[in-house]
Amino acid sequence: MIYMGRFIFQLFFVFCSIGLVAQQVQIVGVAKEYAGKKVVLFKNSDAVSRRREVIEIKDINETGSFKFELSIKETQCVTISIARMDGALYIEPNHTYEITFPPSAVAESKRFDRTEIPLDFTKLPEDDLNILIRSFNADYIQFINDHYFDFVADEFKGAEVYRSTLGNKAQKSDIYKMPVADSDSTKNAALTDFPKAVASFMSAMEMKYSSRFDNLFFKDYVRYSLGEIKYLSGLSRKRFYQEYFHSQPVLYQNPAYVKCFDLIYRNLFSKSTSLQQETLSKIINGENDFQKLSAHFQNDSSVLDIDVRSLALLINLKNSYYEKKFSKAAILKTIGKAAGALLNRDQNAAATNIVHELRQFEKGADSEDFILADLKGEKWILSEHTGMPIYIFFFASWNVASIKELLLLQKLHSVYQHDVQIIAINMDDDYEAYKKYIREHKDQKFTFLYGTGDPLLTEKYNVRSIPHAVMLDKEGKWVSTYTRKPSEGIEEDFKKLKANGAKGTGTKTWRD
Repeated sequence: MIYMGRFIFQLFFVFCSIGLVAQQVQIVGVAKEYAGKKVVLFKNSDAVSRRREVIEIKDINETGSFKFELSIKETQCVTISIARMDGALYIEPNHTYEITFPPSAVAESKRFDRTEIPLDFTKLPEDDLNILIRSFNADYIQFINDHYFDFVADEFKGAEVYRSTLGNKAQKSDIYKMPVADSDSTKNAALTDFPKAVASFMSAMEMKYSSRFDNLFFKDYVRYSLGEIKYLSGLSRKRFYQEYFHSQPVLYQNPAYVKCFDLIYRNLFSKSTSLQQETLSKIINGENDFQKLSAHFQNDSSVLDIDVRSLALLINLKNSYYEKKFSKAAILKTIGKAAGALLNRDQNAAATNIVHELRQFEKGADSEDFILADLKGEKWILSEHTGMPIYIFFFASWNVASIKELLLLQKLHSVYQHDVQIIAINMDDDYEAYKKYIREHKDQKFTFLYGTGDPLLTEKYNVRSIPHAVMLDKEGKWVSTYTRKPSEGIEEDFKKLKANGAKGTGTKTWRD
């Protein structure tokens, strides 16, 4: 009867999901500092890999305004991005959001790692999801700050890991900063009864926000956020599973749920016994069989539900990719077999994206295509320039290190221009600054492209800082995971190309 009840619940949930009807959402924005630029609306393709996909790109008009209109079936978090600065927005069906994108001064520095800045809202009611989540996050971070010494002392399991994965809750709160020392040591010692403090905090939060729990997304956000610290205060994974995951739907769109899930299950493989480790190695390294892997854990009392177990296995396979006990190729094959064979669309997408993420920048992997504008304003498409090795160099005119590398690159270009294509991609936010650099450096004869035309360019080529370089072979495949810059000796690679006659059949000029 218990299993029949679970089946009926799951069937009911499936029918409810199918029955959801898409409703309109409007996002009306103001970004005066960025008039004339592009604004991009992103979403995560899946909850595990968090691979981003573009929903829509808009021009910011001369008054600094923009507007997005889209249809959604359920609440989700989207990202509004301008000039590599991201603002998170929770959107609900049949809602309108009026936002102001803060000026660039809000960001600490020019970065390439999805710099997050807080959006300013206008006319949002007090019960709006964005307001509620910000309020709760502030309370949550205050609790973490108040119990800093509990984290430092590692008096509960997983404290170090937890501190490193707070994610968006850590915004505007430096939890890593040591508090000012108090001369009264007994005061600090009083902060050690962490489980009691957690119970008290959970009770206070539920009392404070219970009147807002008619918003089920927010209710789950609070529940699983609090669940994290409840688990860390001493709750076993088996008990946590029974209370939070057993016979309950997996909430792929709720970031608090996904983060909590990752915390609970990230060590599923490593916590196994030596005999279990041996069996895991055989299934993964030898058979590459995801279904057998799932069957191996089917009696584990912390992952009885098939959806929970499958998601936990995907997370652990991903996290095990760089561990010596498993073959990288075997991990990829095992996850690859899972893609298309799992029970739901979200997990199938996660499996496909994880394989892409793990292979993306490794030697021999296919590069991703892009379309950018050259100096004449014409389209330059990467896939149309294969047949000859390509050296791509990412730079910005404001970056001193970039400019020094470009001077060295020009010397290399004069010697190796018939052996390797040298492409310099500018990452300036200001197009006029880019044009000014070109006017002042006419001696640099390699191909220049302006990099803002592709909103996913930095993710396609792992650009996390500049200067950054990538080397592709004549078929457009990655030559190595890390490519040396001119000052680091890339000329050695160019010499080998020249010696091996690697000119290929690339685009020729009258000089050829």
